[in-house]
Amino acid sequence: MGNAPYFQNLEKSRLSDEVARQITQVIREGRYQPGQVLPAEREMAIQFNISRPVLREALRILEIQGLVEIRHGKGAYVKSSATDILNIPIQDWLAENYSLLLQFYEARLSVEPTCAALAAERATDEDIAYLQQLMSKEAALTQENDVPTFVSLDIDLHTALTHMSGNTFLAQMMGSLINPETDMRKIVLRLPDHLRVAHGGHSAIVDAIARHDPDAARQAMINALEVPLKILREFIKNQESQNG
Repeated sequence: MGNAPYFQNLEKSRLSDEVARQITQVIREGRYQPGQVLPAEREMAIQFNISRPVLREALRILEIQGLVEIRHGKGAYVKSSATDILNIPIQDWLAENYSLLLQFYEARLSVEPTCAALAAERATDEDIAYLQQLMSKEAALTQENDVPTFVSLDIDLHTALTHMSGNTFLAQMMGSLINPETDMRKIVLRLPDHLRVAHGGHSAIVDAIARHDPDAARQAMINALEVPLKILREFIKNQESQNG
């Protein structure tokens, strides 16, 4: 038993799979739009701290999956996908995933209000300036109705608040919620007029944190997460009445 192989070698193929997974997530978050070129191989290899052959293998995986198009001498370009959640009718997606979406918000409501309250107590001037910068960008995206880019800022905001809480365990818990569930964010933000609603909720949270008011920050986060649930229920009700 003393010679049991408790640990396994991290094979190059597994490393390339992980790199491909991270690039996929970044694309799904809308940080790179269809037709946009990914950073140069050398730059990405440095960021990932991997060799260029491993990176090329990851890009080949993405090419096979139809996420990128590799143009020799020019780089890897994000491909347009008709199957992206942004192109799927909302009602079709909700018909299959409504219960899961409710669980998503239920989980967030159990954690994020505490993160917001702690952030209000512990945020530095630099932290607050960063949040206010995000709000300025959100305001512009709201006017443009730019859902894909808004999704990225939404993730940035909630991630930042989690880290500003200063609690490692809360950050780990939120890490399992914030980034993987990008599709759910894209669906909710496509609801009628919801970019404006989401931006208003975010602004209230940031204002409370800027005032270092933990109770107001906690309540603002609760409101920001409960409003989408109300809108979702109304949307489902309207769809059922139209189809009935």
